[in-house]
Amino acid sequence: MTSIGRRLMNRLRGDQAARTDFVAQGISRALAVMNRRKNWIRRVVQGDVALAGASSVAVLVGWDKYSIIHDFVVSYAKGLQEAGFAVIYVTSSEYMPETQTAKLKPYVACMVHRHNKGYDFGSYRDAVGLIPDLDVLDRLVVCNDSVYGPLFPLATSVFNRAPASEADVWGLTDSWDTNYHVQSYFLLFHRAAIQSTVFRKFWSEFLYVGSKSYVINNYEIGFTRRLMRAGLRVRGIFTYRSLVQDFMIQMRQIRESNAIVRSPEHVEFLATMQRLIQSGSPLNPTHFFWDSLIARHGFPFIKREVISSNPMRLPDMFRWEEMIAGRSSYDTAQIEDHLKLTLGKRAP
Repeated sequence: MTSIGRRLMNRLRGDQAARTDFVAQGISRALAVMNRRKNWIRRVVQGDVALAGASSVAVLVGWDKYSIIHDFVVSYAKGLQEAGFAVIYVTSSEYMPETQTAKLKPYVACMVHRHNKGYDFGSYRDAVGLIPDLDVLDRLVVCNDSVYGPLFPLATSVFNRAPASEADVWGLTDSWDTNYHVQSYFLLFHRAAIQSTVFRKFWSEFLYVGSKSYVINNYEIGFTRRLMRAGLRVRGIFTYRSLVQDFMIQMRQIRESNAIVRSPEHVEFLATMQRLIQSGSPLNPTHFFWDSLIARHGFPFIKREVISSNPMRLPDMFRWEEMIAGRSSYDTAQIEDHLKLTLGKRAP
């Protein structure tokens, strides 16, 4: 195996091993049971959009070290509103100053400031608890600011592709890591799921556990499993299998065409990806297929950490701005402005 292959395998194994700290997870859960609370909300600030009676609600979760609501977050909230959703914005930042909430006010129903407990699912739980009447909902989205976008209108790139007739719960992307699940940075629940016993029970019994690996195992992966066992239809819009099939087609085209020029390191990386796929090793679709998702599938987001830290050392990540600008009217200056404040010494 090449050095690139070893590095990728070590990283994939490390990510999986990090979720096997079951003793620490059990202790964190026990502490959450002992300190059970209804919510961790500090205060709620009203926005300009009505929440009462809304049939489509979106929960958008954010966090920032400096308590800033960045322009890319405002664009995300605006995109959800334009798609027909009343937006609840939730932040676990240290502060929620009025100078920042004023940016979001025209696009949201309310802004929630909470203690940083339970990771994103804790924020989802607190926001769901603020919805006046779940029984009137036809659609509920829970999502977070771990992505930049939307690069394309959400109505066409997401919601038109995720009808209630085909599934009760949709994730943007799905994963086979550990167990099959839809990834929790963006989840869409249709009425059948919202009205289900398993959905209501999940939130009513929710524990604000302080272990990230517990949250991944039991809430991200575990929630999908519970929904499916209850008979609900759970699907991904941009499925892992379709992305893998598309990747294999691209690999064949690369081999057959001399016009496609890549560095030796890039070619080696792609070959390593192919070997991992063929061996059944699950890859994170939002990382390994980030460019194909945008260019070939109309995926409306790019993961922030792919640009900011590139943990898998994906080749040619410097092309991110060119990739977006060539296909979308999204203002990439929002991304650059955010990176300038948060990236540190690493150049994007």
